[in-house]
Amino acid sequence: MTTVALIGSQKEAEEKESSSFDILVDGEKLGVGTVYYASEEEVKAFRKYLKKKIKQGDAFKIKIVLGKVPDGPVLLKIRDKFLAEFPMCDASRILFLSGEGDKAVPLTDGKKLEEKIIGSC
Repeated sequence: MTTVALIGSQKEAEEKESSSFDILVDGEKLGVGTVYYASEEEVKAFRKYLKKKIKQGDAFKIKIVLGKVPDGPVLLKIRDKFLAEFPMCDASRILFLSGEGDKAVPLTDGKKLEEKIIGSC
């Protein structure tokens, strides 16, 4: 059975714009996930244009950069782990990217992952 762990600290979200987590799958680091928290301006935009009720400091976007891309079921487990930690974040706002350093190629988002669409973001 595949085990997914997120290693990092979750401090007071209102004080920060983002936080980073190392992604471990069966003890091996596959990449880094960055969680972005809503500012006051973003909260107003979400309420006005998207009709979503979020509060300042809620996670609204997660960007996952993977050095080594696992198969679909493991990607689903990574997505589910982030959704369990940050339930206010919508699955479509979880972005998977492949690459290291400055170059990152979009793979998919959390919503398309359910339909097994990988490699076309």
